[in-house]
Amino acid sequence: LGRCSTMPGGWLLSKVNGAERTMVEDTLLTALRGAEGGMFVPTGRGALEVASTEKASWHFKVMDKASNNGCIFIGVEATSVKDGQLMFLGQDWFHSTCIDEYPAYYYSSDGDLCWGNQVVRSTGCTYGNGDVINIQLHDSSLTFTKNNDPVGNIENIKGFVRIGVQLHRPGDKILLLKELTGAGAVKDIRGREEYEVRTKQKKAEEERRVAANKQQALEEEQARLAFLEEQQRQKEEEETRAKEMEEERLRREEEVLALEAIEEEKRRVKIEEERLRLLEIKRAREKEAEAARKAAAQEQIQKIARSRGGYTETQDPDAPTEKEIQAYIRGCLPLRYASARQMGMTKLPGVTETAAMRLTLTPQQHHAIKEHLTNLKRRAKASPGESSPQESTKPTKPQSATTPKAAQ
Repeated sequence: LGRCSTMPGGWLLSKVNGAERTMVEDTLLTALRGAEGGMFVPTGRGALEVASTEKASWHFKVMDKASNNGCIFIGVEATSVKDGQLMFLGQDWFHSTCIDEYPAYYYSSDGDLCWGNQVVRSTGCTYGNGDVINIQLHDSSLTFTKNNDPVGNIENIKGFVRIGVQLHRPGDKILLLKELTGAGAVKDIRGREEYEVRTKQKKAEEERRVAANKQQALEEEQARLAFLEEQQRQKEEEETRAKEMEEERLRREEEVLALEAIEEEKRRVKIEEERLRLLEIKRAREKEAEAARKAAAQEQIQKIARSRGGYTETQDPDAPTEKEIQAYIRGCLPLRYASARQMGMTKLPGVTETAAMRLTLTPQQHHAIKEHLTNLKRRAKASPGESSPQESTKPTKPQSATTPKAAQ
């Protein structure tokens, strides 16, 4: 135990009982065996020792990570603050003795930056096959990058340091690409810083572009929403206008119907008034015709009376009224009806019956009855002791006829 050998490429390789645990081909470090018991981890340590205050840079490429279960550690081993010596070659870095006694600072393939068995920072940035890991020492600080992208820093590095790699599974392979010190390291560090600046600028520009795109998308969305709102507003206005127009149309139709109803009522009233007017005219004409007929009848009666010598232009005070004439006729009818029934007649010849028993007489009959009643009044005035004209106008009941011949 404790034996080590210097191999081409500046590597110090761990051995166990004289058996090599790692192999170097040029600058390619390969694990031949796996880690055992925390004390026999396949380890490669660089031959170059650098003060923590100086500048140095190392570039590695993971050629093969044999298993997902094991980790690869890439970092530096610092000299002890007690005796100035390095830790035992092959000691597992994830151990409490690798904090203060024999410090080890490294970047684990599971994404953690560690100081011994303490996790300084969990970056979540794992690495594996094909990834390039860069470690830069400057101002007592270690800066780790993966594929030129910053991973993190570990501060307060003290003493002298040597680069180191620990492989935990057989077949793990790490290739040392560059080992720079002095001006080369300064240039490499400056290039990394400039790259970080450019990356930050690019990132900031990308963030600004993304923000601008988001702002543009937001403005476009707002414009789209505004357009949709405007369309909705216009649609609502059109619907409102259409509704108002429909209401106006219905109102006008109602007004037209109301006006038509009013006009129809006016026409109906006018027609009714015209009908009443024509009816009045008809009635007036009928009245005039009736008056003319009566005047003609009266004229005919007068003509007949003149022909018989019984007509006077002046009204005779003893002449009976029409009412007295009708009363006289109604008083005569029952006697005539009785006589007619006795003779087997169903009705009186030449007599027209009415509902009020008013007889329609010819002018000659009317004049004869009137003259008869006038004479009766005059005789009554000439003979005061005799019966009154009203009594004399009442007809006497005819005697019953014993035979049809006597009755006739």
